[in-house]
Amino acid sequence: MKNVATAAIKASRLYRLLNPQTVKHLTLLSEFSSLNSRIEKLQVASSKIFGGDRARVYKIEELKETVRVKSMPNIVVSQNMNE
Repeated sequence: MKNVATAAIKASRLYRLLNPQTVKHLTLLSEFSSLNSRIEKLQVASSKIFGGDRARVYKIEELKETVRVKSMPNIVVSQNMNE
């Protein structure tokens, strides 16, 4: 009976640690999805104009840079977890 109780406590502590990480991960996924959606919309709008729109092209590059910068900490964390 003691082993079951110990396992239950360990599982509870594990879930307590994982819940905030899961919420953070889902928030980041939502953010990336939103940024990618904005990039696609701007690309479609820009492709309709011959020669493109400099402001839209600049905004697209800015959003791509934002995605790259926000994804860097996640890449480092995942590499550390694999080691």
